[in-house]
Amino acid sequence: MTVSSDNEPELIAAMRNGSQETFAVLFEYYAPQLIAFAMKYCHNRELAEEITEDTFVWIWTHRETLRNEQSIKSIIFIKTHHLIINAYRSTLNSPQFCDYINYVNSFSSIPNQGVVLEYQEFLKVIRHEMEKLTNTQRSVIELSRFEMMSIRDIAAQLGMQEQTIRNQLSLGLKHLRKLLKEAGYSLPLVLLFVNLWR
Repeated sequence: MTVSSDNEPELIAAMRNGSQETFAVLFEYYAPQLIAFAMKYCHNRELAEEITEDTFVWIWTHRETLRNEQSIKSIIFIKTHHLIINAYRSTLNSPQFCDYINYVNSFSSIPNQGVVLEYQEFLKVIRHEMEKLTNTQRSVIELSRFEMMSIRDIAAQLGMQEQTIRNQLSLGLKHLRKLLKEAGYSLPLVLLFVNLWR
């Protein structure tokens, strides 16, 4: 599958239908361009990568609103620009990692991205990498991502404030995403688990 102005309607239609393969193709094609674009403004590689990833998370969660006559490139770059502005408005020391809670419930299969990785095997990898997190982060992710509990219910069960749960979930997912990337797993696949699955 290639990306061009000629097949944008097909790509948009595929995205609306929840095609993870199309999501991965668009990410691989546009991510380097977006990182370079963000770097011109923030001069921070890590922040530029996070902005790029957040852009694609937004695209995925709003995929059903995409229209065939729209330009994917324009949508992506406009959203990236908005996120760059938001980053400047937030803390200058370290950008906040968004607490995504309105994403798709689950997905049962992983697209072929060079190496076929079965879903259950990927979950084992997740479990293994979670052992490297703090006890609190591990517990919060377990309850949120695997048992699909709400922030309020997790706070009640662990006897913590809801904001504390949000902070620990955000930090834990950020560390988990970094560990999975360092382990060599496809970034689109990591995004789908860490950010999109609740």
